[in-house]
Amino acid sequence: MKDGLRHVLIVDAHDEIVARTRAALTGIEVEAVTSIASAFDRIVSSTFDVVLFDPELGGEEDGALALLHRMRTIAPDSVVVMWIEEPTVGFAVRAMRAGALDVLKKSAEAPEIRSVTERAISHGALAREVRRLRGEVEAARGLGEVIGASPLMRQLFAMI
Repeated sequence: MKDGLRHVLIVDAHDEIVARTRAALTGIEVEAVTSIASAFDRIVSSTFDVVLFDPELGGEEDGALALLHRMRTIAPDSVVVMWIEEPTVGFAVRAMRAGALDVLKKSAEAPEIRSVTERAISHGALAREVRRLRGEVEAARGLGEVIGASPLMRQLFAMI
């Protein structure tokens, strides 16, 4: 994310869908790529709040879910929304279990695209804040620079 701007990556090979999605996401920085290889290049080199990912670019469903898992590994702070022409309930369940926040139908109207994207951005921001706070709590629980190996010191550490 650059200077507080919200940053979305669209991974789709259809120019008309990308154009319609850009129009729905006015005020949000949007980049688009047409291939999985380009998506991974962009994800590695930049930070995105949301990745709108067409699983059909990954071939069969299992290949798409493997790519989703890889995206989540490479960019854990990016929220992935899968979007597909005709999503099934079974695919949606598998995608969400694999780490997608949502599955959106490509023919969705602009308000729905905007709503799902805004929710994904909020979800990602909340997840990052929780991780930050957990880190602070863990640091506060630590014993800092206190060291000791004697049985009495180990007993004291255990009590603390």
